[in-house]
Amino acid sequence: MVETSRAFVLNLFLTALAAATVLVSVVQPAWAAGDNPHGVAVIIGNRDYQNKRVPAVAYAHRDAEAFRRYVLDVLGFDPNRVFDVRDATQAQLFTWFGNRDSHEGRLWRYLHPRYGSDVVVFYSGHGVPGLKDRRGYLLPADAEPDTPEINGYPIDLLYANLGKLREAKTVRVFLDACFSGDSDRGMLVRSASPVFVQASLPEATDGKLTVLSAASGSEVASWDERARHGIFTHHLLDALYGEGDLDGDGQVTAREAKAYLDDTMTIAARVEFGRYQNASLNGRSGAVLARAGSGGEFPPRPTLGKDEAGTVGGAKTEALTSVLVETAESVEAALDLTFEQRLLVQLGLSSLGPDVGRVDGIFGTRTRSAISAIQREKGFTETGHLTAELAEALVALGKAARAERRRAAEVRPTAKPTRKVGEKFQDCAECPEMVVVPSGSYEMGSPSREKGRDADEGPVHRVTIERPFGVGVYEVTFSDWAACRRDGGCSRNFGDRGWGRGDRPVIDVRWADAQEYVRWLSRKSGKRYRLLSESEWEYAARAGTGTRYSWGQDIGVNRANCRNEECGDGFRHTAPVGSFRANQWGVHDMLGNVYEWTEDCWNANYFGAPGDGSAWLSGNCDGLRVIRGGAWFSHGPALRVTNRSKCGRDAPRCDYSAIGFRVAKTLD
Repeated sequence: MVETSRAFVLNLFLTALAAATVLVSVVQPAWAAGDNPHGVAVIIGNRDYQNKRVPAVAYAHRDAEAFRRYVLDVLGFDPNRVFDVRDATQAQLFTWFGNRDSHEGRLWRYLHPRYGSDVVVFYSGHGVPGLKDRRGYLLPADAEPDTPEINGYPIDLLYANLGKLREAKTVRVFLDACFSGDSDRGMLVRSASPVFVQASLPEATDGKLTVLSAASGSEVASWDERARHGIFTHHLLDALYGEGDLDGDGQVTAREAKAYLDDTMTIAARVEFGRYQNASLNGRSGAVLARAGSGGEFPPRPTLGKDEAGTVGGAKTEALTSVLVETAESVEAALDLTFEQRLLVQLGLSSLGPDVGRVDGIFGTRTRSAISAIQREKGFTETGHLTAELAEALVALGKAARAERRRAAEVRPTAKPTRKVGEKFQDCAECPEMVVVPSGSYEMGSPSREKGRDADEGPVHRVTIERPFGVGVYEVTFSDWAACRRDGGCSRNFGDRGWGRGDRPVIDVRWADAQEYVRWLSRKSGKRYRLLSESEWEYAARAGTGTRYSWGQDIGVNRANCRNEECGDGFRHTAPVGSFRANQWGVHDMLGNVYEWTEDCWNANYFGAPGDGSAWLSGNCDGLRVIRGGAWFSHGPALRVTNRSKCGRDAPRCDYSAIGFRVAKTLD
């Protein structure tokens, strides 16, 4: 019966496609590195200035077009969330990025409040110094260059406002401009030659802001006449389309892009113009700017036409393509699909085979590619957008697919757990002792009214752990680590700083060391060991309670190992594991003793955090990972079950003497 219904709906779908007359033809991106439906990009090309004394930036529009293609082709942003602003005025810059009183400009409106958004800002145009305040300014198209303090846009204000975007997971800024007051066509600001500026980043950016700019404060940003681009943009795009992958790991970091520019752009400026031009990098140098596709290949960099507009085939092709894109989008927009219908469209596409990514009602790159794939497979014109007939057929398919899933769920046998909740076990003689914690749901994080709460502890959100899992009864000890060393599974040998070894928690552990241990443990036992996800960690630390600590609202006395005058525990440094009473689920030392690594990348808040107990593997994955629980030197509030910390390669102030880890196990 199910197969008969499915065949009927599929025939309906094919009939609808055959009857549909598609009036538009849209060139879709041939390749996308990944689906990033929540990403937001603002691409600015300031070529033509209203003040006749300000020379045009000849290739700024081409720079903007080429960078727009990078955001679509390499980063996989939704085209509807990539905003191309040509010859931006001061009012437009304030509208997009905010002013001194508020950072909540138009860019802020497009950030996803739940999942968070990756943000890209690109600017090609003039920059000038302020003669009075010695600040750097982006020069709007309607500005008077001698008075940027009045009618420019301060670069430090841009950085500050971008740093305040709490819903932004990452912020990448690319500036093809200089701030010396000079240009290839002469001085912009009279008597500005002695005024050089170098804008710095604000301190409170949560490590998510990365800025690459074309030149230092005393240098001129040059053009490449042959490439018809700014020399910075030209070489930067080469890097971002794969040339900058210097270590061959399939990704280009900001550090690698800067090194590539040093080897190419800087030399080209010296050879072609006889001048210095050195790119500047500020912020998180480990930020990933580009990744290869699933096949390990970067997409080819598109070749733009020789016209000023910068599209393949010239200005006529650009105008025609623009009309066709707008027509395809307008046809779909006129359907005015409800959120439920958009979900069903994605389910219908999935039932036919294509990967739509997350079924969330948002038509990102993968959903668009799936629509194109179905159109291509059936021999129809590829638009990547829905017609009324196609939408109707996919909604019907989606309903059938959902009904089939529900029927399958009703008859699916329930697997009996191999171990009981509360049971303690060891998978091998040298394996850590584990305990089974129950499945369940809880509210992760702390509300804004919570005393001592940090901004990164919200928003509060529901997490559901669907299956019991194993948690180490104790933190991994020096004895545990020694077993791994003897077996050849762990490479580093840690000192104990004179505090004792044996059953004390191993310290000075990096995240990579903890990963090495769980890989060895998995091989040794033939079972799947890992680190806890951050949400699993808080779930196990709470042990079914809703209080600040698993034992109550107050830190108490001799409940955990922390700063002695607050915990009264009698230990000056680390304590032997199990020195304090276990929580309600039989787990010791979740709070205090040493911080514990989790699997998760660092994110500055819980917007977009998983709700199923899985690790959050997007965000600041290259430099920072989440640590939890507080340590022997921590004040009492740091031991709260909701308190979060971070550590890693880009956090030099981490005290590794206070960091260890605990293992988890996925049960059969």
